[in-house]
Amino acid sequence: MLTCAYYPYLFTDLIPSPEDKYFIGWFYDGTVGTMISVNLFVIVRSAFHDIINKIREMKFKNKIKKATKAQNANRKKQEKMLKLL
Repeated sequence: MLTCAYYPYLFTDLIPSPEDKYFIGWFYDGTVGTMISVNLFVIVRSAFHDIINKIREMKFKNKIKKATKAQNANRKKQEKMLKLL
């Protein structure tokens, strides 16, 4: 951001040549484009990271739920067996 704040001063009469201003404009566009690209990459990466974490969490909760059901079923079978004895 600090670099982008420096560029507008270069488009004033500080630099008299229009050709030089033209080339500075291309560097400015490159700087802004790079910043936008990096920010979009970070946004997309963090979004996918969050999605992957939520999927892992859902799988983990599903495993716990299945294990709990299996444990409860085994407990009920054991209680029936004890009643029969």
